[in-house]
Amino acid sequence: MKTKAKIIGTKYNTDYIRPRYAVKLETLEGKFLIIDFDYTETSKLKSYTPRSVYYDGKDYGSKLSWYTKAVENMTVQKFLANIADKLDKKYLPTLSK
Repeated sequence: MKTKAKIIGTKYNTDYIRPRYAVKLETLEGKFLIIDFDYTETSKLKSYTPRSVYYDGKDYGSKLSWYTKAVENMTVQKFLANIADKLDKKYLPTLSK
């Protein structure tokens, strides 16, 4: 599924046990949404979760559902999984070489 926000910049950090992603998005209003997220795997949860969220210069901590529900019409996990799929296609083939 396609996201409404446009990906402007990305960063893939492999210094951690699980890959960590940072992505800068431009929303339909022309504001910037910066999300730092990773894949969390616990006994109860196996999904992508945000670590930090910045929207138009304001720190939202790790809360992203306000944006995904209102603008993207999907859950946070589905939104981040869509972005991670795009980033994996970009970074994983180059890491396996």
